[in-house]
Amino acid sequence: MQTLPRASEEGGPGLDVLDGLLAREHPARVYFFLVRRGTDAAEHAIRARGFEGARRTAGNMSARLIEYRRTGSRD
Repeated sequence: MQTLPRASEEGGPGLDVLDGLLAREHPARVYFFLVRRGTDAAEHAIRARGFEGARRTAGNMSARLIEYRRTGSRD
């Protein structure tokens, strides 16, 4: 599990954490759990790195779980 700095979720510095994780692990899936609003930058960054949204689960108004799968992945 990797935690992104809040600044990266909001479009600020810190997306290097996401890049490092994806470069090291080469995952077929990424699960993004968020508990606050303003995460469009991080969600866009995940999609820009070759993932597409596969499933969204809403827990309540402020918590969501998003599953991303690498584009073209059959996993």
